[in-house]
Amino acid sequence: MTETPNMEAMFSMLEDEQLGVLLHRSTRESLSWDDFLRMRLPQGISAMDAWELLMGLRRASAIYFPIPDVEDWVYWYTPTQQINASIALIECMCRHGSSLHKAVSEASGQQFLVRSRIDESVAAVQLDGLLIPPEKTREMLSFDRAPKNANERLISNTVALVSRMDEYTTRPFSRELLMELHERVLEGVDVEQLQTTERRHGFGQEDFDETLLAELADRQIELICDYANGVTGDRFDHAIVRALIIRESLRGYRPLPVASSSVARLAFALYALKSGLPVLAALPISKTSLEWESGVRTIPSCTESSTFHRVERYHEYDLTPFVTIATQLTLQAVQELGAHIERSLRRDQEVRAALQEDTLLNHRQRSIVGRALRNPNAEFQIRYHKTKHNIAYATARADLMTLAEMGYLVQEQRGKAFVFRSDPGIKSLLHLPE
Repeated sequence: MTETPNMEAMFSMLEDEQLGVLLHRSTRESLSWDDFLRMRLPQGISAMDAWELLMGLRRASAIYFPIPDVEDWVYWYTPTQQINASIALIECMCRHGSSLHKAVSEASGQQFLVRSRIDESVAAVQLDGLLIPPEKTREMLSFDRAPKNANERLISNTVALVSRMDEYTTRPFSRELLMELHERVLEGVDVEQLQTTERRHGFGQEDFDETLLAELADRQIELICDYANGVTGDRFDHAIVRALIIRESLRGYRPLPVASSSVARLAFALYALKSGLPVLAALPISKTSLEWESGVRTIPSCTESSTFHRVERYHEYDLTPFVTIATQLTLQAVQELGAHIERSLRRDQEVRAALQEDTLLNHRQRSIVGRALRNPNAEFQIRYHKTKHNIAYATARADLMTLAEMGYLVQEQRGKAFVFRSDPGIKSLLHLPE
């Protein structure tokens, strides 16, 4: 015989003032276990029982991800006010036609795109556990030097592919598409020669069993593609969160055994482009993730150190901490981009004013003059200028040669290459105080 629930006891618990405070706090922002223990708890029950009760109540308003892991644990998150506020700001700044999108799309924004592609590709490879000296790798990519080993070839392929993701926007996500991206990333790469170090795990969890990952790789790819194509998933799950989950799922479950983080980053960019969020596609998401995981970057508005809560009773993981951290990192990246664009425009305006209507200089040359003024020891090379602005070699050479002829730069020959430095008289040339 089924026992009749004690409704009075249930209502009494739900009306408990301290439980209400806990529930209110957890709907506003992600509540860590440590912060939970510092709060007043309901009378008569243990801290663990109160925590499990809170989890049970939050599940009712959760958004579930239709991608169980290889051990069949299910994942969900609660769309807190903090998450929703972050998403609203990110969407406003990243959508097609936004002021930030227009700024990035203009010629003066190309240097950001080139730098972001390089930084992102370096970070994604590091997340894959491949040994990459960041500075030497950036130098190789910036100066258009031919790759010397398998690791450099892989990252060079990735950078080239990132700039072409708009070519794939009409194709649905599929195993064939992901395999094609994977093959292009590994084109000309001798996998046996890849130099590796410690690989970072997705979702901040312990790693899954390699045999299980291999056995269920096709299943995970199908689940991820159905989610990306909108076949499955909660209709109130925002595109920004979906993009982050697609990236993290490919990174964490590694259905593509080599360079999974690189392919995951490409899939993230593709989904963002398909969703009308072109600035999101260009953000250095892997770089900010790596910086946070390494302790270099902090999130002042989030006290979480773990990216999930394990909910044993339901065989589930609460990913509210992960979604909070990921959206906060994304918001930081887009705000930093906005500040970078604003500084670049302000410097350009200052140089324009100093050049006193000199219409002979283009925006790239004004950028060089601005940097030469800020850093008299700065050096400029043709190949780097070419890569930075995504222009032809002849155009890059003409930019620098013209500045030297006009007296802004001094030209030197170093080996077979030309190197340009700030002319000591540049300030007087511009009628600026020494």
